[in-house]
Amino acid sequence: MTYEYNALNLGTTANDKTGDSFRTAFTKIDSMLEELMVTKGLVSSVTAALVYASPTDSVGQPTFRALKSSDYPTVITAATAGLTGIPRITYNSKGQIVHSEDVPFDSSNLSNSGVVSGTYGSSTEVIQLTVDAKGIVTGVSNLSVAVAASGVVAGTYGTSSFVQLDIGSDGRVTSATNVAILNTDLPASGVVAGTYGSSVYVPQITVDDKGIITGVAEFSVSAPIIPNYYKSGTLSYASTTEITMTRGYNMSDSTNSVYIATSTNITITELDAGSFANDTWYYVYLISKVDGTYKAILSTVDESVTGSITLPSGYVYKRQINAAVMTNGSAQFRNFSLFNDHMFLSTSINIVTAATYTTSTTVDISSVLPASLIKSLDITTKSNSSSRFVYISNTGIPAVFPTVYSLINISVVFGELFILNKYIYYYVTSSNSANIDCVGFTFKGAV
Repeated sequence: MTYEYNALNLGTTANDKTGDSFRTAFTKIDSMLEELMVTKGLVSSVTAALVYASPTDSVGQPTFRALKSSDYPTVITAATAGLTGIPRITYNSKGQIVHSEDVPFDSSNLSNSGVVSGTYGSSTEVIQLTVDAKGIVTGVSNLSVAVAASGVVAGTYGTSSFVQLDIGSDGRVTSATNVAILNTDLPASGVVAGTYGSSVYVPQITVDDKGIITGVAEFSVSAPIIPNYYKSGTLSYASTTEITMTRGYNMSDSTNSVYIATSTNITITELDAGSFANDTWYYVYLISKVDGTYKAILSTVDESVTGSITLPSGYVYKRQINAAVMTNGSAQFRNFSLFNDHMFLSTSINIVTAATYTTSTTVDISSVLPASLIKSLDITTKSNSSSRFVYISNTGIPAVFPTVYSLINISVVFGELFILNKYIYYYVTSSNSANIDCVGFTFKGAV
């Protein structure tokens, strides 16, 4: 059992004689107490670190108890070291801390690790580090970036083509190929595919900022149009369902905006509206699109008199030509021959049947002929009796007809009668009847 006699303030130095006497006395007392306490069974061992002192920090009856921090003399002021740097501690000869302070920490406090100071790493090199178990770098070196060959042939790609790239699992390009740019690779631009521009039309284009054509329109060549210009070709009978228009027609359209010209023969089978009827005259029109595409159609409308035809989709220009064709009782084309502007009919068309008028009579030929287009008629007269006369005129009913066609012995007389309007005038001598028929006619000039 040990007693802290310093707590009794009996001296602390070896030269303190009073202290030595007390220490000697306490040593003897200690030995006696230990023997007594063990003999009496008060303790089983006297090796525990106990102190014989008052039970509290104040004055009182001493007892044996464990040491407390307050039993030790204060050497330094209580504090926590190492908050702002490396703690530096000073001990006395008894192992007691008598002084402590924080020493600022910087690289000067470290010993050399073996690394050569300097700058490492660049655009072509990577750093390789050696680190010890405490995380301290003990070695640094620069290594060149090693890139394995990718298989790509060095060069410039995509100058006038697409670049096709093959990429490996590591994200690297392994091959590059130039692929030709095809029309099929381009998105639709909005332009209607077709041919633009001709001898009479020039194209106008709209281009985006990428140089792609996004719109095309056509305009007629700005050369002056000769008003009502007309150069005729020829129509011919091909079959009961077809009429042929030969090449060579060239004319300004009805508005004098463009020229319409035929460079090839055209087969005419189409009406502007409806279907073919029996015993009907059809007027011929040459039509064209803005791009110069042309064809011919038929219509019952005679624009030289009144009305307007219906143009097929896409066609904007038209011109009525100076010709007409007729169907028979089966709604098929009548046979005819056309030389220059003169049409010969294979079957005559009756104008007057069994005329018995002995006074002058007016006949409107537009009910049976395309009168607006006709310049003169080829007519025949036939009487049912000999020595009778049929008088025909184109200028009204004068006292004496200037043009007279007579039939004798029931023979047919032929003559040409110029038409000044849509009427002819006639009378028959005596009370006998006579027929007046048309076997052909001459068309006027340009419509």
